[in-house]
Amino acid sequence: MFVVQRGLSFIGDGLAHATFGGIALGLLLFPKQDPSFLALTFTVLVALGIAYVLRRGSLRGDVATGVFFAVSFAFGVLLLGLRPKGRAPSTWRACCSAASSR
Repeated sequence: MFVVQRGLSFIGDGLAHATFGGIALGLLLFPKQDPSFLALTFTVLVALGIAYVLRRGSLRGDVATGVFFAVSFAFGVLLLGLRPKGRAPSTWRACCSAASSR
């Protein structure tokens, strides 16, 4: 109930999709390594950005989350398009490595 009243019911979904931008950044910067650490760092930065906007701005929680969700996801798509073809590992394998290793 507290989450809904504060307008943060979208936060879990927003941060989960913002992680995509971190995975894409990790794949672009470190193509031979696991992008999980950079994805976690990126997601924490997005969460801090949402918190900053909520404290300083006039946006409601779900609106701020939606803005960061869309920008982070678009950033990820852009970065995946910048990856060199052929030598980079599979994007699908990198995105699902944590889920498939359990």
